[in-house]
Amino acid sequence: MILKLVPTLFAFSLFGCDESTTVDFDSAETGIYEIHSVVQNDTCTWDGATEVFPDAPWRSGVFVDKAEGVLNAPFFSKNAYHRLDLLVDENFASHFFAERNCGSESRETQLLELTSERLVTRRTYDWIVAPECEGGLGALPDATCASTFDEVMYLEEACIAPCEIQEMANEPICVCN
Repeated sequence: MILKLVPTLFAFSLFGCDESTTVDFDSAETGIYEIHSVVQNDTCTWDGATEVFPDAPWRSGVFVDKAEGVLNAPFFSKNAYHRLDLLVDENFASHFFAERNCGSESRETQLLELTSERLVTRRTYDWIVAPECEGGLGALPDATCASTFDEVMYLEEACIAPCEIQEMANEPICVCN
């Protein structure tokens, strides 16, 4: 399943935001967010079962570096496989591609909304599985397929510098020294 994968190759490229995208980077805050995964489309099966997305809601830290134009989400999270590194000068989008033994994984991530209260991303996965490998091999779905899901992240607690997000027992906390 996707949740077990560890990326082996990163390749980031530019994808533009469409006209309906609401992005107010200046109002976004570093903090602890409650995250909900919403499946839009999923044609993948893993060992004969449909894909399992993280139990929602779950909490994570989101890091906003206004000086460098970087958005890291989730920053600390038990679901670290959902890590995003989106940059202002790349229109808050990324592309990941990895060759696998019997196929490949391609993932595009696009920021749909960023405000002072929430952020929304959409991820699209495209899997290509060689015919001789169909039926499931653990790190690949049973056959060539695609899935799309949104992560809606609601700000629970801002963590303004000099405070910083840290992890304690797999949970994000805001620490002010």
